[in-house]
Amino acid sequence: MNNFKKLFYKIQNIGINDYTQIRNASKIKLVNVISAICLIVMLITSIVVFFIGINMEDFSSEQIFGLIRAHDFVNAIKEGSHLIFAMLDFICAFFCLIILYLNHRRKFKDAIFLFCTFAVFIVSIYFILGGEKVTMFFLIPIMIPIVFYDKKSYYLSFVGFNLLLMYVISSIKYSRGDLFIPYGPEGNLLLLYFLNFTVTSLIIFIITVHFKRENTNNQKHLIQKNTLLQSQSNEIISQRDEIIKQKQEIEIKNTNITDSIHYAKNIQTALLPRHEILDQILPNHFILLRPKDIVSGDFYWFTYIENLSVIAAVDCTGHGVPGAFMSMLGSAFLNEIVNKEYITHPGVILRRLRKEVIRSLHQVGESGEPKDGMDLTVCVIDYENMKLQFAGANNPLYLVRKKDAATPGQFKYFESNGQILYEIRGDRMPVSLHYSMNNYTVHEIDFIRGDMIYLFSDGYADQFGGPLGKKLSYKYFRNILLTNSVEDLDVQKERLEARFDEWKGDNNQVDDIMVVGIRL
Repeated sequence: MNNFKKLFYKIQNIGINDYTQIRNASKIKLVNVISAICLIVMLITSIVVFFIGINMEDFSSEQIFGLIRAHDFVNAIKEGSHLIFAMLDFICAFFCLIILYLNHRRKFKDAIFLFCTFAVFIVSIYFILGGEKVTMFFLIPIMIPIVFYDKKSYYLSFVGFNLLLMYVISSIKYSRGDLFIPYGPEGNLLLLYFLNFTVTSLIIFIITVHFKRENTNNQKHLIQKNTLLQSQSNEIISQRDEIIKQKQEIEIKNTNITDSIHYAKNIQTALLPRHEILDQILPNHFILLRPKDIVSGDFYWFTYIENLSVIAAVDCTGHGVPGAFMSMLGSAFLNEIVNKEYITHPGVILRRLRKEVIRSLHQVGESGEPKDGMDLTVCVIDYENMKLQFAGANNPLYLVRKKDAATPGQFKYFESNGQILYEIRGDRMPVSLHYSMNNYTVHEIDFIRGDMIYLFSDGYADQFGGPLGKKLSYKYFRNILLTNSVEDLDVQKERLEARFDEWKGDNNQVDDIMVVGIRL
């Protein structure tokens, strides 16, 4: 079955290639299919009729060669000899083969002309032989030119010639007494015959032209739609190519920017206090620093000067690259204030840092200017005198000690598992230009060996997540710290990270995160 389909497809597409117009291709396919079918049928019919004639002894071998004489040929036609029909079928098959060959040579106009002419010829022959019994066959060559020719002058010429030929043959046959049996009235019968045939031909002509016109209009609409779709497709392809080009350019730029940011991260990391120094001065500590982006707006700062350990946890405005710029600025200012100017008083450190931020960012209090700044906690630890000084700009300090130990002062506290967390609040003023420019409050505390202090930014408590997608909250954050405050510092860090990841789930991290824990 598949081989038959392949053969049919090859015959149907004889002479057609990718450059053949759609309208012409449909006509060529139709001519190929009809010609191929007629070729096969006519060959088979000619063979069958030939052998039937022999079996019926309709003619002998001598008669076959004798048909070359004109009077014998005429007599054979008149007698309706099987040999004549066999020869006609064979000639028809030969015509069909020529038509297929012309299409194969891509001579489509010649093939169509021969096809239409062949239809007139074969119908005329059969009409001569069959008389009024095959009159309606003349409708075939009326329809065929209309189907295959677009110009009216072409198919009207074929139609007119076909009618004229039919009238001429009918008149000759009528005059010889070969047309109507039994005979009717001499004058009116032929006229009525012509009239009926003409009306039928006209109806067939109108119907064929109508359907051809509808088909042509449909093809035009289809071509227009295809042209429009092709135009839209080309536009889409052009836009797609432009998008791909822009995407590639963006990817290259993004790669360059990302590489630059990664390099900036190396610089930012290099500015942070070295772990070797921290481990030497503060042996019991952990630092949880998790940037939202590659670089961070949160940073920690540490120095050891005049037997004092000064540590700060700073949360700059914003995150990512803007926050990283602010963090580098803040780190440079703290180095200048503490290490070069030997200022170790937390309140003074914050005031001097605020002054430098305002000066560097040109903050004058005008409407609409950026409110960039820092929230931070500064602690100064005096291990010799067991003193802890703290000052905060918007951020508090958490101190955890045993329940039965002395109270560090009048601070808000939270109790759990034999431990008390004291919240030592900072001032509600950022390190930037603010409507309140008072001095920062300094809290001095006598600490006890084993006390835990926590410095942090707001990123941990502000993370969205959990079953309801809410903020983690400071209450839950304090509970985590209280529950794990007696554990080793490495364990505390691991549990803080695990609880954070569990809470965040599939949500995006909303801010930079920093938690510094120190056991005094």
